[in-house]
Amino acid sequence: MNVVTGLAALALFGIEYNFRKRTGIATNRPAGPASLMVLIVLCAMTVAAFAASLTLATNGELSWIIALASAGFIIMLMGVAIYDRCYARDLRRAP
Repeated sequence: MNVVTGLAALALFGIEYNFRKRTGIATNRPAGPASLMVLIVLCAMTVAAFAASLTLATNGELSWIIALASAGFIIMLMGVAIYDRCYARDLRRAP
């Protein structure tokens, strides 16, 4: 599992490097207050989902962990789309 996580991280770093090289734009931080707020909410939801998964695993509720992971995937998928829109809006409003 650690190998898969490491390969996924390397892929993300490669995507970021190629994007920066091609466009000259670095995306290492939120562009404005709206994208920052969405990022904070997404991070808080990730931490809450992790804590809920640990609690469910401790109680032996494995089927609920699968349901929580599925719901978390869908929520994060929508959250990233919202973040992209807020990021683009913040970039357009930048001085």
